[in-house]
Amino acid sequence: MSLAKGLYRAFNLPLESLSDLHGVDYGGAKNLRNEPLDAFLDSGGLIRYGILQGDYSTPDPDLYQAMLRKLQEGLVTLFRSPGHTLDISFHVDPARSTEFLARRLAPYRRQAEKHGLDFGAIFDSRVAHFPQHIAPEVVIVALRTDPSILLANEQKRANEARKKRREQARLGDWIRGGQDVTAIMPELRHIHDQAWYTLVKSLDTCGNVLMDGQSRNNGLRLDALTIEQAIDWMRNIQRPGTYSLPSEAPTWKADLARPSLGVNGSLLATAPRLGLSAIPEEMEVVKGIVQTPQGMCFAPVIMSLGPVDAQPFEELLTNLVKANIPARVNFRLIPGGSGNLSLKKIGAEMLYLTTKMTDNGNGLVKESIAEIQRHANHDPVMLMRSVACTWAASEDQAQMQQQTLLRMIETWGNQECTTRCGDPVQTVLSSIPGLMSSIAAPAWPANLSDVLPLLPFDRPASPWTHGPFFLRDKLRKMLAVGHDLQTPIISFTGPPGRGKSMAMALQLLSYLWDAGQGDLPYISIIDVGYSSIEFIETVRQALGEKAYLAQGFTLSLNGKTINPFDTPLGFRFPTENHLSFLKNLIGIMCGNTNKDKSILKLPEAIGAAVLACYTSISDLGQGKAKPYKPEVDLMVDAAIARHNILTDDHTSWWEIVDALFAKGDLTMAGRAQRFAVPVFLDLIKTCTADNDLKAKYGDLKVEGQMDLIPYINLSINEAAKNWPVMASPSTFDFGRARIVSLDLVEVTQGQDESSIRQSTAMYLLARFKTSQSFIFSQDDVEGARDHLRPEYVRYHTDRATQIKRDVKIAVWDELHRTGGLPQIPDQIERDGREGRKNGLRILLGSQSFRDIPDTIQDILGAAYVMGLDGKEIGTIVERTGIDPILAAKAVDHCIGPGDKGSGALVYWKREDRRYTSLSYVIAGPVELWALTTHPESRAVKKSILKEVPYSATLNLLGSRYPSGTIKKELERRKGLAEGGEDFLTEIAQEIVRMYQVSLLNSASPH
Repeated sequence: MSLAKGLYRAFNLPLESLSDLHGVDYGGAKNLRNEPLDAFLDSGGLIRYGILQGDYSTPDPDLYQAMLRKLQEGLVTLFRSPGHTLDISFHVDPARSTEFLARRLAPYRRQAEKHGLDFGAIFDSRVAHFPQHIAPEVVIVALRTDPSILLANEQKRANEARKKRREQARLGDWIRGGQDVTAIMPELRHIHDQAWYTLVKSLDTCGNVLMDGQSRNNGLRLDALTIEQAIDWMRNIQRPGTYSLPSEAPTWKADLARPSLGVNGSLLATAPRLGLSAIPEEMEVVKGIVQTPQGMCFAPVIMSLGPVDAQPFEELLTNLVKANIPARVNFRLIPGGSGNLSLKKIGAEMLYLTTKMTDNGNGLVKESIAEIQRHANHDPVMLMRSVACTWAASEDQAQMQQQTLLRMIETWGNQECTTRCGDPVQTVLSSIPGLMSSIAAPAWPANLSDVLPLLPFDRPASPWTHGPFFLRDKLRKMLAVGHDLQTPIISFTGPPGRGKSMAMALQLLSYLWDAGQGDLPYISIIDVGYSSIEFIETVRQALGEKAYLAQGFTLSLNGKTINPFDTPLGFRFPTENHLSFLKNLIGIMCGNTNKDKSILKLPEAIGAAVLACYTSISDLGQGKAKPYKPEVDLMVDAAIARHNILTDDHTSWWEIVDALFAKGDLTMAGRAQRFAVPVFLDLIKTCTADNDLKAKYGDLKVEGQMDLIPYINLSINEAAKNWPVMASPSTFDFGRARIVSLDLVEVTQGQDESSIRQSTAMYLLARFKTSQSFIFSQDDVEGARDHLRPEYVRYHTDRATQIKRDVKIAVWDELHRTGGLPQIPDQIERDGREGRKNGLRILLGSQSFRDIPDTIQDILGAAYVMGLDGKEIGTIVERTGIDPILAAKAVDHCIGPGDKGSGALVYWKREDRRYTSLSYVIAGPVELWALTTHPESRAVKKSILKEVPYSATLNLLGSRYPSGTIKKELERRKGLAEGGEDFLTEIAQEIVRMYQVSLLNSASPH
């Protein structure tokens, strides 16, 4: 019979007799949501839990040591005298990865379903395959403050006050299963709060170090947990099946758990003791293994002697990951002067320690004691106790894992460990932070500086607790990434084959299913090639009958047209953002592509000419609106007839627009407006005939030769001939699509000066067209009130309100095609400034980080570097502040897709603080095949789709080639080739046969 079971029977008490975790301190500190943070103990002490988010920089070893030294300085006051105890527990459970993933993905799955997106195959693929990539882990911190921290006279007064409260409460037998609120010792409140603040502040600022003349700001984050969150985790980790990490647990329902007054004024407990909550059932010991009634088997390991050579926690975790076993390791830090632990006691402990390590232990003991006395003020003496455990569904499996865990800990810095312990139940419970008043393990002394390197501070972390985009670290920790950044501009860079396009597509998918959105986001994509085509097709397939909401087109010089002068419905003049775009676009036409040799007054002249052009053909003031002409647009003619709108020879297109709008036919009003706004021919006429332009800019010359206005005229005329795609009223129509893509592969060829000018102009034109529906705000409405009719003001006010609520993403891919011309960064920077207040996110993609314009590099909110060379390291370090050694490590880390995913150096900026990570972008086989950009893999998929439905094709390819490509399969077949084979056709036919066999099997009777 175990000690726990004996106590249960002998005293008729629950297993909480092993714990003094007692109740909630309702009268103490509360966070902003008014939730209790602390539990009170039978002794009157307080305990608070937190979740340690880890390091945000994955620093180099020297930086990590500097961070630990800074942390040691911050914690000196906490451990200089007795009274505080700190538990730090690392918990990892790869066996529950599937349940963990299903729970994490559930809100995003539901959000996708709400939008009508059938991404079930993608989510199922992730749940099935992500467990090989990740294992749920958490670091829990428990800070305890005991009455021993009070001075002797303070303790005496506090105990007398508590005794008096107990007598007045007239407690009854219910206290055995209820909360003894009289145990609270309010005198500890301020001390406990200050200790927690010291711990949080020390962790937060420990990364503020100066190395190599540069300031480093990394730090760790400790978030307080409510007692309910901590207890929920404690209960569920002892049971089979799914459990939540503490940050995911429900909040404590404080109002339902408050003690209340009963008959005759006696207190009634309305919630159980928290010790009972944390240890809900009996545990039985069989052959040293602790079993729960639900069949879980726990096997403990005790660290009986500290390491000879302290190794970072990562060394232990690396072996745990290889073994793929669940484990929990709890470290308890106690000040060396705590309780009756005198210097002699410490000396005895150190004698035991040093004689195990050397033959001249006595001399080392004396030397060590002297060292302790010399450095006790700045490097406190600690007593460390540590217990680990592992668990499984069977005794045999638990015992096997126990031996594996034992060997791992023994080799981690050459420690002494054992599986033999007094009571296995107490030992297993000792691995849960803060639960046991006394950990069932011997104490071994060490200085604080020797203890800190052993603790799990070196785990990487994401600035977000939850997020729809997933990364992993090299040791299988999942990093959830959210979308809120200090500046909404994100770059993805890397040479072909490194996973850059896949990472961008996965990020875009995460926007589609991010929780809390009222409607599908707006997404505009400017791309060169077929990566966006695959994304659009994936979304269209997921939308089913609503596939029209996602549209992809290829832009050509002589195909459908896009008039850059198009304005929002009813607007006679461009918005401020639109005017800026036109000045940039026409500036490129005029060859103003070098900021160092810019043409004098050209932007001002272009702006004046554009506004004069709009004025000249408006129906306001001295303008002469364009006359309506039948048979120009038969759909508009039909609408005019349908609505009985009267026309004559003097009717203008603007009158047709207003009449159709008044009838509520917004679609046809928009089509009519295409013929009311200017085209480039109108701008040429304005530059030729406008006397005000000549008067203001007539004396200016270009490079001392040609007059400025005729030069603008000539440049526009040549561009309109060379780029007919923008020379006439728009025929491009995305309809009701919210997700649109323009492929510029046909209009961005070549790298000579004229080709780069054309590419830049096409990028700007595509940006204008794809984002035309959502780059709009209430400021634009206010700026147009002087010429906008009241009915249009009301319409656009409602529209601006809706647009502001919706998520908006603008994607600029393959930026290296624009050759670094200044108009692109100018437009991106302006969109970023405008978009920040209106919810616009901007994604940039290119083959090198150096392709991102300097002005944009300085304001990036995030960067995903998927490949870099030595020349880029200096640029990245200078622009982002990433540690140079970390950037150097990224050269070998960012080498493209592999078993762990695609390596990435990631940089985030939130709340004026930088975060970095060496991590991996991960995806399931189905989405890898849906978004593949590998040419041969796309060819095989396209061939299969001729005979097999889309979802079945992806599932079959994913099951056969889970890497998302046939690259390795092609290499294998080429090695066995005899000549004359068509491998792509062979592979496609094999998949088709697999599908046909599956159909036959499903159709055959059982």
